[in-house]
Amino acid sequence: MSTRCRVAVKNQDGTYHSIYGHYDGYPHSYDTGECDAVGQKLASFYTDPDVVEKLIGLGDFSVLGNTLERTEFYGRDYKEAGVDSILANSLEELFAQSENSGAEWIYVYENNHWYYHRQANDGTAWMLL
Repeated sequence: MSTRCRVAVKNQDGTYHSIYGHYDGYPHSYDTGECDAVGQKLASFYTDPDVVEKLIGLGDFSVLGNTLERTEFYGRDYKEAGVDSILANSLEELFAQSENSGAEWIYVYENNHWYYHRQANDGTAWMLL
């Protein structure tokens, strides 16, 4: 079973570019001491803005690895089409895109920090990873 997520970067103009993640989309590993959750990997291995931009630029992924090389991207590795990042003009649009992709979690990189939120735009605060 998969826990889907959307991983986004907030652009300077207030828009968002995001990609879909299929497996292990939760913020933390609850059952193991391993770093296998997307949230943990983003906070641990994807802190450099240039690397984050490359991650978003490579499009949707199946499994997020500790590096870009170890990440399984649908386009680069499986040669699938239509898996590029998508643009959201607002946070509300990002939530809608997340819901449409079946994501349970949303991650946003903004001002060199990762934030996460449950899929529902219920007015609760974003959490810092």
